Parts: sequence; structure tokens; C-alpha cells
Amino acid sequence: MGTNDAAYESETKSGMTPLLQRYFLYENNKKGAATVTLKIDLKDDVDAAVLKTAANTAIKRYPYYSVKMVLDDENRYLLKENGAEIAVLPVRAKARVLGSDEVNRHFVYIEYGERTVYFSWFHALCGANGMMEYAATVLYEYFRAVSGEDIDTAGIKMADSSPVPGERWLPAPGELGTDEPLYRPKHTKSLCRILPLILDTVRPVYAYEIEIPQKGLMDYAKNNDGSPAAAIAVLLAKAYGNTKKEKDGAVLCYMAHNVRGELGHVESTCDLVNSLPIYYTDEILQKPSDLIGTYTRTQITLLSQSEYAAESYRRYLCNAEQCEKLPTLKERVEYAKKHNHNVQPQLPTYIVSYVGRFPAKGLEKYIESIHTYTFGGMVAELNAVGDKIFLTYNIRRSEKRIFDSFCREMDTAGIKYTITRYGLCRIPDIEYCSAKDKKPY
Repeated sequence: MGTNDAAYESETKSGMTPLLQRYFLYENNKKGAATVTLKIDLKDDVDAAVLKTAANTAIKRYPYYSVKMVLDDENRYLLKENGAEIAVLPVRAKARVLGSDEVNRHFVYIEYGERTVYFSWFHALCGANGMMEYAATVLYEYFRAVSGEDIDTAGIKMADSSPVPGERWLPAPGELGTDEPLYRPKHTKSLCRILPLILDTVRPVYAYEIEIPQKGLMDYAKNNDGSPAAAIAVLLAKAYGNTKKEKDGAVLCYMAHNVRGELGHVESTCDLVNSLPIYYTDEILQKPSDLIGTYTRTQITLLSQSEYAAESYRRYLCNAEQCEKLPTLKERVEYAKKHNHNVQPQLPTYIVSYVGRFPAKGLEKYIESIHTYTFGGMVAELNAVGDKIFLTYNIRRSEKRIFDSFCREMDTAGIKYTITRYGLCRIPDIEYCSAKDKKPY
């Protein structure tokens, strides 16, 4: 069966880990791990001592993030309760390593600069929405202490509250429906400029941080039959279309889509994401922007059906079950690498992910910006706070001409924007077990 909060907490304390999460650990072995950093710029200087207290007060609400990795007697990866403090450390040039002794073997830690707080974590714990919730609880505790003001608590999970049923739900074998999807994408030759996301993670990664007034992007999206994420997908498709050769094939966007709702568990904080393929052929790219927008929205709607989500996760669960049958850790890791759920039938030209709006409106007045750094090649991450949208354009340095083309498309569309930063992404590496727990394989 799936896991709710009480079951998950019990399993964590006993050293058990849900099947799907355990498979995620195998397929993200060591340097190929899916790690993420949420960068929050504040309007005032950071008080390190108060931040440390806030982080370790807030984690009590999220016991499922306070875990470490161990190997059991059969050399299986497990997550187990970690009673050590969440590390809160000054930022440095190179990000610290998740799971290492320096961060108390946690798979989440916090760093801080003069006016910036960085939340770094491993996707096996949660998706970006889940980490935003923890960040909101931390910042509530922090600003309540440093400002002495009454803060609106709407959208904030309070540190002294308990997890709600279903918060840690993951699908389990036999739990998903078996109806066939009404629509499946039709694959065609695609232009690929991104390396495999997990097996050959692209390092180093650079990022442009871009601030966009929400109204301008929303107006463009409305006029072109789309959402903010769909609008960015269209603008990037046109940018790639302007720079590619005819023989390169279609521009392929993967729209990262959270399927919690489609699977019937909108309250889950787990990383339940499907990559929805949207093919932009030369014929489509030659159409007016509003028709490209309609095509994009239609593809997202057709692929957002619950049957398509269930089919994807049934396949994922089948792989997880097969993996569990293998006798050695080395075999399980190799199997999971070959059947990684992020490696799709075709590699994308780029990925668009709308992380969403910061959940706590009462904290917006303290926040200057929010950006998400992630692994891989060309990934566009969107966050929203107040009346602004923050686009993080994670990119390989060689793709600058694509970015320049993207900026020209935004200029043509009349979308105002400000490039606030360009530089290396601080994405952490990961260490699975410390030497004292590691067994040869």
C-alpha cells in the first residue's frame, strides 16, 4: 500500500523506506543524483544564529526530511531517522556535499550569505513544492524572531503542527488504475542539445537569473492562449527554432508536470512529476504565436490526464519491483540507471518547470527574489513571489546564443525583464553513505 505520515514515520524509524523512494535512491546513485538548490534573497541581512534556530525548530514539522542513508544487511539503501541538527553554514564558493559528515549526513542543508538563504536537497526527499513548504516554515520562525511582528500564517505549516494524512503518499504496486490513456504523444525526430539528465549530469551548470513583472508575462500568456509556463515554453521553442538547422528535427520541450492531483493525492510533498513531451516541428513554429500557444496548451491538457500519469507510474513501479529482486547492490544500481524514470524515449531540447508561487503571502514583504538551481543542461525554472516571476535559466555556457535568441523573442513579445545575475549554479554533489557504513560492491 502507499504511505501516509504515520506509516512513513514508523518506517523511517525502523529503517524501512517505501519501494518507490528506495528505487529513486538506486537510480540516482552518487554523482548522478538529482540535487536542487532553492536560493532566496532577502531584503535585510541574515542573522545566522536566529536562522539556525529557526531551521531546527521548523524541521520538527517535517520529520521525513530529517533522515540519513544506511545500508542494511543485504546491502539495500534505506533512509533512517537522523537525530542530528540540520546544518546551517556560511556560503562558500563550492556547495557542500549532501549526505556528508560536514552536513551531519542529512540530505538537506542550509547555507547563508549576507542577504541570501540557500536550501539544498536531494530530490528523493521531495519535489520543489515540498521544499518550499519547509522554507516557508523556516522563514516564518526566523522573521517572527528578528522582526517581532505579527505575520499572517496562511499557507504556512506551523512547526508545532503534525503532518496531515497523505502528506508522504507515494504510489505502491496495485494501487493505480489500469485504464488506458485516451491520448499518447506521437514521437518524431527531435533536436537534442541536452545530455542524459542522470547518467551524465552536465557539470558545471551556469544560470541566468531573470526578473519578470508578473502582469507582462500574464498578459502575453493570456493573449497567446497559455499559462506562464506555457508562454516560456513557446518563447524558448521559437528561440531554438531561430537557431537550428532544418535537418535538426523538431524542437522537443519537456514540461515538468506535478501529477499529485491526477493521482488523487494533491497533498503529497513527494517528487511526483511527469515529463510531458511537446514537439515543435518547423510547420508549427512557422505559425503565429497565439496558435503555437494554443497547440502548447492543448498538448499539456491532453497529457495531463490521470490515465497517462497512472501509466507512467505503473511502469516506474514495475521497474522498482524488478530492481528489488536483484541480489546485489551493484546489480540494483546498474538496473536502475538503465531504467531511470527521467530518461525518456527521446532526450529533450529543453525543459520547463513551474515550481509555483511561494506558499506564504505573509512573508512576501521580506523576500527580494527566489530562484531554483537544478542539474542537467537547458532547464528553465519559474518561481513566483508577489507581483514578480523569477526565471532561472540553467544552461551550459555553450548555449549562450540560445539565450540571446530567447531574449530577442521576449523583446519582440513586449515582455519586460531584468537579467539580475549570470554565473555558476551552486548545485551540490551527494555522498550516499559515510565510510563507516559503506560496504563494498
